[in-house]
Amino acid sequence: MGTATATLASARSRSAATPFSTVYRSRDGGLHHARCNRCLQYRGSRGGVEVDFYCATCCEHVTIPEIAAARIPVAALGELS
Repeated sequence: MGTATATLASARSRSAATPFSTVYRSRDGGLHHARCNRCLQYRGSRGGVEVDFYCATCCEHVTIPEIAAARIPVAALGELS
């Protein structure tokens, strides 16, 4: 694969939006963990680039890039499961 082809392929894969499977936004605006349908607790942000959350039910840390926050789907409880 030539350099131009590799560059084009990597640019295409970066621009493709990957679907969210970790979190969803409830109709009231809260972020929920898709695995257990529980509301995530906000922990803070890192460098204005990522936002950190914590799921107390699963004891799992969830990081979301700020640029992707607008793409988080809105769903009713359990709708994405």
